[in-house]
Amino acid sequence: MKSRRVERALGGGARGEFDLRASIAVPAAVYEWKASAATRPQALQVQAENREQFAKAFRAGLSVLGYERDPGGNGRFLLGAWEELWHY
Repeated sequence: MKSRRVERALGGGARGEFDLRASIAVPAAVYEWKASAATRPQALQVQAENREQFAKAFRAGLSVLGYERDPGGNGRFLLGAWEELWHY
């Protein structure tokens, strides 16, 4: 939370450039799926798949460096290599 990248984002600045190595999708409908017993298994499946994708990416040394939404509300975590020096 004390990195230049986070401070810039919290201050309304542009997201820094990075080499996008992977992304993890979050469908907008997942929130509706979680709210209904009939579709909750679908939401759980998406969450389980995303959890595995995050674990694989983290094992490969990637970090979440951004998040974006499309006009339909679908989200996407943006992953890349963390290259900023830590300054505390």
